[in-house]
Amino acid sequence: MGIWIAASAFLIWALATSTSPWAAIHVLSLALAFGLGYWRQVTWLWQGLAVVLSLNLAVAILFPGPSAGFAGNPNYFGTMLAIGLAGALAYRIWWFIPIAGIGLWVCQSRTAFMGAALAFFIAGIRKYPATAMCTALLCVLMFLLVEKGEGSMAQRLGIWQMAINNMTLSGHGWGSFMGAIDALPVKINMTLLKAPGAYNDFLQLCFELGLGVIPLLILVAYCLEGADDSARLIFWVYLAMSLTYFPLWVPIVGQFVAMSLGRMAASRFQQRKIQWPDGFLKSPTI
Repeated sequence: MGIWIAASAFLIWALATSTSPWAAIHVLSLALAFGLGYWRQVTWLWQGLAVVLSLNLAVAILFPGPSAGFAGNPNYFGTMLAIGLAGALAYRIWWFIPIAGIGLWVCQSRTAFMGAALAFFIAGIRKYPATAMCTALLCVLMFLLVEKGEGSMAQRLGIWQMAINNMTLSGHGWGSFMGAIDALPVKINMTLLKAPGAYNDFLQLCFELGLGVIPLLILVAYCLEGADDSARLIFWVYLAMSLTYFPLWVPIVGQFVAMSLGRMAASRFQQRKIQWPDGFLKSPTI
């Protein structure tokens, strides 16, 4: 019962404070994805995501440009690939793993490289520690080789400082971040014309929801304990990327993360673990 109270409290607060119809649709899509993950083991959706991302990669390679196929931009596509890679490792969609690796290099997203490194490390460290370490280190190496000359870390520091300085107890409303930050008369250490997100999901949630973030934190803490290992792997990869980006607000990524949270909630509620198949990958208990 507690899980549904926390989920309902978060949903009601987010809907009540939504600053636009699109913001309300977004939070409703997250709620529906959570419910779907709770009631169904939807491995076929991860397989479908792998197919869609593979097709988009083909488009991005054939027609190179800033939109990265139909994804919008390379960073969006990179986070989609990283979460898809985590799903492939969790649900044994082996054919997608090399495709995701090629896609990550095409996107050149450092956030996605770090998410992929954590995915390989968690997935293989128990049974194949050498393989897990090598693949994780390769992702870290790719992260270091990616050249970003626009001062992205300085931008993030400025955005984080502005978010912290302008937090309120009631929050600014779900979906308000870009407009609220853009309206500030003084920018701190900012070279971007607009900040599409806080580049840290926790800060953005606190900025937009204020105290309304507490039910969500309770829900996540409840789900993490004794949860389905495969879904927990996906969620840890999301958490890693959320430290320096805003994957919860990236199309597809947020919904698949919410679906994994629902799967974790189901396994926690049933007081059992949904075991991985015998074979290559099994995540450690974290």
